[in-house]
Amino acid sequence: MSLPSPFGGRNVDLEVAAELSRHFRHSVLDTAEVQYVEGQSTATGHS
Repeated sequence: MSLPSPFGGRNVDLEVAAELSRHFRHSVLDTAEVQYVEGQSTATGHS
């Protein structure tokens, strides 16, 4: 999926926790960071 903003048109994978493998789901959720909230971007702008 291509998102023109706020991700600069880069391809991103959007997954929900239930779609992640049970073998590493907990690790992903423990380190996940919010990257976008409607009306406000928390993305750092790194390429």
